[in-house]
Amino acid sequence: MCRVMDIKYNQGYESGHARGLEQGLEQGLEQALVDVLRKMISKGYTLDSAMDFLDIEDAKRNILKKDVAEANA
Repeated sequence: MCRVMDIKYNQGYESGHARGLEQGLEQGLEQALVDVLRKMISKGYTLDSAMDFLDIEDAKRNILKKDVAEANA
């Protein structure tokens, strides 16, 4: 019984760890994108033209606009 519990615990841990890594990667990529957008803005692009240049989908634009505004504050 103990062995079964160990296996179940390890499977749950590995599953949770994988989800955590995925979320961390997603957050890291989003932060990198915000950094790129800020750099482009400093080079003379508007936020919208930078997003157009990078071909960012509409659903993600509002989130990134908020993130860029917070980073610039």
